[in-house]
This record gives sequence, structure tokens and C-alpha cells, in this order.
Amino acid sequence: MKAPKTTTEHNPRRDGETPFLWTHPQNSDLTKLIPESPYYMRVATIIRYHFVKHKDTIAKCIDAVSKVSAQIIVVADPRGGRGLPSLANNVTVVAGATHGQGQAVINPDIPWILFLDGDEIVNPESFSQFLNDPDTYDYSLYGFNRVPSILIRKEFAHMNPSLSQQHDCRFQLHLCTYCSDFLSKRGALYDTQFFGEDMITIGDK
Repeated sequence: MKAPKTTTEHNPRRDGETPFLWTHPQNSDLTKLIPESPYYMRVATIIRYHFVKHKDTIAKCIDAVSKVSAQIIVVADPRGGRGLPSLANNVTVVAGATHGQGQAVINPDIPWILFLDGDEIVNPESFSQFLNDPDTYDYSLYGFNRVPSILIRKEFAHMNPSLSQQHDCRFQLHLCTYCSDFLSKRGALYDTQFFGEDMITIGDK
């Protein structure tokens, strides 16, 4: 039987080292003025790409997420991966059909993963403010309003590789004590918006 982890990264809100200014409750005007607070969350983004479904939106998806991600990984389905546009040097391409197949190349010092499909477009301004907000650490998993995108702490990001490669496996993601003993303040949050604004939308072209 899989045993629970015994160590974990702790919430920097409570690390005793973050400047006092950032221990105050949420202040949206402050997070807009200071682009990267001591809390700014480092995120690796994994994008699942299929030529037929995402050929018209993948460039826009990558461009938007490059403004908020420490690392970008594109999982390209070999059955439909033709037509992948030329990518910047900081984008890693992995052959595969599911998001989980990109996790092996995530930089070990990045604690969060954003899982997108190639037609899911991040709003860089609002999403950057969201990542910059200390209250975002209150949860360990975020689902977003009207899209299947998921943001999750890396230690919880486990998907069953035996499930059909044809389907979106993000529905498997959940918070489990067998993956981590980290206890966030409120667990998981779904239908997430930032001050009433959608941070991720389904793009067309």
C-alpha cells in the first residue's frame, strides 16, 4: 500500500521570513502595483496539444501563458501532432496524449502545475495578479469558471496512466493524504474567478 508522504513544502505565508507587508489580508491595489511579491507562485504549465482541435489556438495559448509561467511544456499527440508551430526555446515538447506525460520534465524547484488544453487561453493580467496574491495559497487545487483547466500543488498531481489516452484525465486530480501531508487552509476551490473576472477562457483563433 502506498504510504503518505512525511515531508512537504510549507506555506510561505507562515514561514516567518516573508516581509510583514505581505502578511496582511488581500489588497488587490497593492498586488497590481508590485508585479512580483515574495509570494508570487512559480508555475509550470503543461499544455495538451492536438492538431485537429488546437491548431488555430495553440500559438495564442502559449503566448498568453508565457507571461505567467516559469516553465512551459507542450504534450503533442503523435497521432495528431503535425502542424505544431515553431516554438520559443523555453518551450519543451513531449510526445504523448495526456497532460500527465509532461510531468517528468518539470523543473524540481517549481511547486505548482497548471494543466491546460491548447484552446484554453489565460488572461495574463488577472492570472498574474492571482498568482501574486497571498490568499491564493489558502487552497491546494483550483478549478476555473467554465473551463476544465486545473492549477494544483505538484505533490498532488498524480494521474492514473492506465486510463484511456483518448480522454482528458484532469478529472482525476484531487487532494489526497497519500500524496502529501500538506494541509492547505481550505482545500480545493472550483469555478474560480479573480474579483469576478474569468482568468481562463476557451479561445477560437
